Amino acid sequence: MPYEIELSPRAAERLDAIDPILRGVVVDHLYQLAESPTTLSRPSGHSRRAARLPAYDFDFILHDELHRFVILFKYAADEATIWVYSIGYVHTDLPTDNCSSLI
Repeated sequence: MPYEIELSPRAAERLDAIDPILRGVVVDHLYQLAESPTTLSRPSGHSRRAARLPAYDFDFILHDELHRFVILFKYAADEATIWVYSIGYVHTDLPTDNCSSLI
């Protein structure tokens, strides 16, 4: 049975600010994460405050741009919910000469 997903205000704000197409991709990945958070995550190694939170990261290509996402989360006390602390996001233009080498 998948975990329930709860977004922190910070994560919800970040999700709302993302392009609607990418937002759908992120939501799909959140559901994948809820199915198997232990297998899909890794130790984050991010800032001191979030250093102990698991991280789930993925890439998506849209409009000749590489979009990278990192979702930091923790398991809620009820052991049935994952609480998404933050959604990190960066994007870069893909080289137009040979994009297939990046895929």
